[in-house]
Amino acid sequence: TSLEEKGYSPIYPDNRTNMSSKVFSYVVAFSKHKHLSEKSPEGCLAYKWNEIIINEYRIIGVHIPSSIHEPERANDYWNTLHKHYFEHSEEKIIYLGDINAYDEGTEGKKQFNKLMKVAQDGWCKTHPSDNISDSFTIRLENGDFKRVDYIVSSNNISEDFIVESYQDFYKEYLSDHSLIAITIQDV
Repeated sequence: TSLEEKGYSPIYPDNRTNMSSKVFSYVVAFSKHKHLSEKSPEGCLAYKWNEIIINEYRIIGVHIPSSIHEPERANDYWNTLHKHYFEHSEEKIIYLGDINAYDEGTEGKKQFNKLMKVAQDGWCKTHPSDNISDSFTIRLENGDFKRVDYIVSSNNISEDFIVESYQDFYKEYLSDHSLIAITIQDV
């Protein structure tokens, strides 16, 4: 069954009603709830940032460029994300999506670890004993499983949400990533 049949509606960045087929990658959210959409930051984030507000939650779908393959764009994105987090850190804020931070020593992982000093990893919070083979979100060309998709939340969110990963999306070739989903308890 489709997501629409289950009551979910797609939410495109910046209140668009659809996306151009000329865009290679963009962030789409699906929600059962009414939302207020926020304008994405300009420049490097055009289709790779989808910010919505549902009740008191500020939820941002992200697709951070690889710091290995696109270092300048990745650096711009991380700078914007860190600035955004500190501007909204008193709110209930959640970033989810492709963060491209999986190898220690890379700039992407350093930036992720910097964020983890002030925020929390939602997957580890809700699945403390899982190992990577059960929670991978991508399988690299060399066969390694990695977790590049994350749910990062502000520390003022306690037990409000459940995180799930569905490898079916990867296994059925619907995407090169597994689907990650978040259910917010009081929304």
